[in-house]
Parts: sequence; C-alpha cells; structure tokens
Amino acid sequence: MALLPRSLTACAPRPAPVPRLRGLRNGRLGLLALLATPLLTLGGCKLLEEGSECLGLVNSSGPKDPALEQRCADLLDLPDPESSFGGLAKVPQVTEDDGRVVLNLVLTDNLGRPVGQVPEDGITAVGVRADNGAEEPVTVIEHGTMGEPMDDLNHPRVSFSAVLDYSGSVPDSALVSMSRNLSTLYGALAAPFESEVIHFSDDVVTIQSYTSDSAELVAAAENRSTERALTSLFDGLGRGIQSTAAREGLFRFVLLVTDGNDNDSSLKERQVIDSAKSAHLPIYIVGVGFADLDVMRRLARETGGQYIYVPRFNGLSEAYGALSDLVVGSRQVLLDAAPGVYRTVRLEVTTPTGTRPVSVDL
Repeated sequence: MALLPRSLTACAPRPAPVPRLRGLRNGRLGLLALLATPLLTLGGCKLLEEGSECLGLVNSSGPKDPALEQRCADLLDLPDPESSFGGLAKVPQVTEDDGRVVLNLVLTDNLGRPVGQVPEDGITAVGVRADNGAEEPVTVIEHGTMGEPMDDLNHPRVSFSAVLDYSGSVPDSALVSMSRNLSTLYGALAAPFESEVIHFSDDVVTIQSYTSDSAELVAAAENRSTERALTSLFDGLGRGIQSTAAREGLFRFVLLVTDGNDNDSSLKERQVIDSAKSAHLPIYIVGVGFADLDVMRRLARETGGQYIYVPRFNGLSEAYGALSDLVVGSRQVLLDAAPGVYRTVRLEVTTPTGTRPVSVDL
C-alpha cells in the first residue's frame, strides 16, 4: 500500500487502499495514493505519538507507568498489564535431536519483553505417555537461552525468513534503514543461525535463499534492486512460511517488516495464518506508520508471534533491538525423552516473576 510522502504523515490517517492496477510504478503510484487519501485529521497524530511512547516502554526497564501500560496494551494487543507473566511460551516448538526432544520456549513478561532468568532447577517436566496415557516425570537434562547456548545440540539455533516490504510506498531512505538494521540483527545473533531474505512488491523475490553465511546475508540485506510498485504482502509471507517450515532450527519464525496493506496477493490472510499455524511458525511483525494494525495484530496473535509498532522508519533500530532480545532470550529445554514416547509434556517454569505451567503437544 502506498502512503502519503513521509514528510506529510505526521498527522495523517490511514489512507484508502490503492486499487489493484498493474503497470503503475513509483511516481504514478504515489500520485494515485495521494489522490486517494482523505483529508488530514488528528487521529493519525495520536497513533504516532502513542506508538513512540509504547516502543520506548517495551524497550525500557524503568519505573512502571500503569496508565501508559494500559494504553500500550490496547494499541499493541499485549496481555493484561496486571499480569506479571503474560506472554509465556508462545508457540512452543519441538525438535528431535540425536534421539531426544528439544523444546524452544519464548518467555516474556506482560509487555512482551523476554524473561531470561530461570534457575538451573527452575524447569520440571511431566510426560503423558503415548501408549497408555500414564503420567510420569521426565528429566530435564539442561536448559539455556540463545545467549547462553547448550553445547550438546546438533541443530542450528535459529532459522528465520526476513520478509521485507519493497512496495512503492516505502521511501528510499527507509529502504536504507531497513537494510542496515537487518544487517545489524544478523550481527547480533551470536548463536548459530540461518536465514533468507525475501522482498515483496508486485512480485515476490527471494534475494537470498537459506544460508548460514553471514557475508551473503548482509549482502542480500543491502540489495535494493527489487522493482517497486504494489504490495503482495500475503504472498511474501506465504513464501517465507513455506521455506521456513522445512528448516531445522530450534527457533523457527518469519519476520515481516511493512508499512502498508496487502493489495496485490493471490493468497488471503486466513490462508497465511492457517499455513503458519500448521507449521508451528510464529510471525514477528515490525509494522511502520499506518500499516493496518488490525491485520498485523491478527497475524501475530493467531500464530503466536509478536507485533512491534514503529511510528516511523527511523525507529527501526529499537524494533530490531527488541526482536534481537526475544531471539537471544528464547530458551531451549533438552529432555531425556525419546521421540514418540510421550504425546504431551507439561512443564513448570519458575522465574523471578512467578511460576507458570506450559503444556506442549509432541
């Protein structure tokens, strides 16, 4: 979706969708969007202002502001601010490793910030046997985060698809920021990882297929050769989900960065959500400016991911920083259990903020 020029968006509401017209490129598409945009109101100002406050809140460990937390919970679809352990273990992922079971958990507080402190004996497990339904204790061999990885694992720690909006609405300066910050994210992931880079506009283009070569990924992140026009957002996500579902990382997810609404995909929103859920893949979203909040919330909420709202592209560094913290803070739990023995494992996870149960179907 194309928006008003960035210099005019400070108080602009979300514009009407751009018609699905092929052949329109940057200049003419921008003019069409401008003509389709309603008169300016103060609604957009409030969104941008509160979005800035919320992004700062999610990245801050300072004193609590209950009123701001409630506004941010409403804006970003966060858990109840009164809950001290609201985002526990979204979409636990199960991987088989050398005849054992490894679980990946994303543990967050009520503002979506990672909870990294779990004592060595802070996770206990009970398994429900697949053959007769009996319950029995399961030994937790060890657990650790991406920032304190376990050595006794044979898989890449992280596999993620970076799906980037290259439609005509994204200014050239924003493309530079998007590229630079993705490169920084790759540099921040100390644990072994693999990734791919996908651009979407009229078409979906895989700039770099899955690789663990950091130099190739950085080069792909800085590649800005994609022709820019309409917004095939759902098709771009579909490509990322399909390729990531086949990867073996302990933490697998799709990252979407966009400032707009889909106006050129063959896939529908529901198809994308169902595909991600079937593959147990959370979608993490950085939505910029007037990206459709309702769609972004549904994509993140229903797949177990997280939505980070950024009022302007110059705030991407904070958003990528929050995402990096989530990835580095994700926790892997190695169980003394052969694949197929248990149909469900129930965990008790203890942190400084409380103890909560996590149930994982194997």
